[in-house]
Amino acid sequence: MLRVAAFVLFFLVLVMLSRRMLPLFANPEYARMQIAGYGSLAPLVFIGLQVAQVVIAPIPGQAMGVVSGYLFGAAFGTLYSVIGAGIGSFLAAGIARRFGRPYVQRVVHPDTLARFDGVTDRRGAAGLFLAFLVPGLPDDAICFVAGLTRLSLSRIVLIAILGRAPSLLLTNLVGAELASRNLATAAVLGMLVLVLSIVGYANREALTAWVAGDGR
Repeated sequence: MLRVAAFVLFFLVLVMLSRRMLPLFANPEYARMQIAGYGSLAPLVFIGLQVAQVVIAPIPGQAMGVVSGYLFGAAFGTLYSVIGAGIGSFLAAGIARRFGRPYVQRVVHPDTLARFDGVTDRRGAAGLFLAFLVPGLPDDAICFVAGLTRLSLSRIVLIAILGRAPSLLLTNLVGAELASRNLATAAVLGMLVLVLSIVGYANREALTAWVAGDGR
């Protein structure tokens, strides 16, 4: 019971902090200034916000990737983004596993739950990986759904990290190039992120159908 109480308390604190800092997610420049103000603690603050980005959806994760790249550089920015995304994925899947389907039904849209429920039974780990890899799919919500599968939490986190890594790297590269005033390179990388997002969004129905096993 003590562990459950601590888990719930941590989750509630995360919710309150994320609501207090919600303006950060809407304005990357404002987020950059606010996070930088924490000095040596800035990496921990950013990781906490990245955790909230996964657990408390919807929050634009791509904007946070640009912020981390701007603040910490491409290498460390990507590292902190991956750490935050990994912890967030672990918490989301762990919460779902601890509190079960009734909780997931309250926090995940019914259509998303219906389409991705049991995805690993139909497509295996590859289906889950694609859900995290392709922009436009509800990957944060899928973390909760994944918690209902028979996959271990460690494997879910690994799949989530590997699937999210390319997008996190690209957005951090954009932020790092902006910080270095390499605006042309930043614009090219930003266009690449935009194009990939548009392609993923435009094909989200077909991708979702495949991942969910609708097309068999």
